[in-house]
Amino acid sequence: MSGVLILLLALVAAAAPRAQNASPSPPARSSEWKDAEADPQAMPASGCLKYDPEVVNLHGRIERQTFPGRPGFGFDGPTGDEKETCWLLRFDQPICMLEADPEFNHAMPRVARVQLVFMKDGSYKRYRALMGRRVIASGTLFGAQVGHHHVPLLLTVADIVPEPAPPPAARPARSK
Repeated sequence: MSGVLILLLALVAAAAPRAQNASPSPPARSSEWKDAEADPQAMPASGCLKYDPEVVNLHGRIERQTFPGRPGFGFDGPTGDEKETCWLLRFDQPICMLEADPEFNHAMPRVARVQLVFMKDGSYKRYRALMGRRVIASGTLFGAQVGHHHVPLLLTVADIVPEPAPPPAARPARSK
């Protein structure tokens, strides 16, 4: 009986690392993760954003990027992983996040872009013409939780509109 128990414990221990990769969490793929998760003491005293349920309006440029997906989400290198293409909103200047909970929605002093999450059917088709353009995206923010979340911060999109064009520069008066 004890031999069966030892064998069972050995099987559980051997399966633990695979189980961890099978239920992926975001790997630290780039300096982007290190910047976002840097020392919260480096955060500005004010101006940081709050997580869901607060609705935010973010200004930036929509871009598309492909990341490693299942089965390993880049943990073992991209070899054999499916490709996942997602939409991102890149900011001109990094934003910061106030901590809401220490597990997922933690303080982030420097976030350069967010992954856009669409909950409505047809959203990619609806917003496709805005790819590469400056926009205002509204919605709620949450921290990365699984391997399909490819950057530290995500926005559940309520709407995206083109950013208004800046007013024309004032022309100097002509002298006669």
